[in-house]
Parts: sequence; C-alpha cells; structure tokens
Amino acid sequence: AHDGLGPAVQFAVQLAVVGNLQWTKFRFDILLDLRHCNHLDDEILTFTRLFASLGFDKIRLTGGEPTVRANVVDIVRSIASTEGIRSVSMTTNGVLLKKLAQPLADAGLQRVNVSIDTLDPGKFKRLTRWGKMDDVWEGILAAEKAGLTPVKLNAVVVKGHNEDDVIDLAALTID
Repeated sequence: AHDGLGPAVQFAVQLAVVGNLQWTKFRFDILLDLRHCNHLDDEILTFTRLFASLGFDKIRLTGGEPTVRANVVDIVRSIASTEGIRSVSMTTNGVLLKKLAQPLADAGLQRVNVSIDTLDPGKFKRLTRWGKMDDVWEGILAAEKAGLTPVKLNAVVVKGHNEDDVIDLAALTID
C-alpha cells in the first residue's frame, strides 16, 4: 500500500524464534517484520485474532523451524480454534515431524510444506550442517499418514551444491 507520504508499505507478519537448523518465522500472510524478537504465545494469538477480525482466514507457520517451540501443538490448536480461521498450514524442515505430525494434525494443522534440498544423506548433512535425511523422510511419511496433505516439498537449487538433485526431487512427484 502507498500512503502518499513516502515509499510503499508492504504488509506481512513474520514472528521469529530460533530454529534447530536456522531462523524461524511464523508468517501470517500480512508484513510487519518482527523476526528479531522472540514472541510470547499470547502475542502470536493476539495477532491471529487481529488478522482474523480483518478477514484473514489462512495462517501458515513458516520459517526455519516452528516445531522446535516446545508448545507448538498448543499454539496450532489455539490458532485453529480462532473464529474466522479456516486453514492452518506449516513450513518445516521436517526433522521433528515424525514425532509431531499426528499431534499437530489432531490440533488442527491441515497441511505441511517440507523444505528439502537433496535426497542424498551426505549432501543433506553438508547443506544443513547437522541433521539426518532419514529423520526428514520419516517425518514426511508421518505427515502423510497423519493426513497433513498434500505434503508439499520445497527445494532451493544452488549451482555447485545440489543442482544434480533436481531429477531425484522431481521424481518424488510421480505416483
């Protein structure tokens, strides 16, 4: 939006917490960048209610890793039960999904996007600096079993790092 007084203002809300592989952003499809602060659950829910009252009905928890938050299931349950919210999804690195997929689905999460840039375990460890590809794959399978579908896979292809993984990643889309 442009207020006539200066540069255009973009709207999106990103609430950040430190993730287990990188920074985490809770994105509410609207831009007020709060990523340099840890936010209390009450603040997240206050923003959810505010945006719902303004007509926003889809919430996506995104970033490096929202699942490292100890009470992420409770947060999802509260967001999903907010009047006016009809869709709750999450972008995750998938490392903790094996344990959390079913509780998150039971709390009202409907879909997940999993960030995965390679299927090669050695390359995965080099790219993420820690973590196991098997944990992510088991998390993807757990998400499907829990009904968090469609499970979407996000990959960032970087020349010299993982461009040779594109075919293997794309092959996952074939039934």
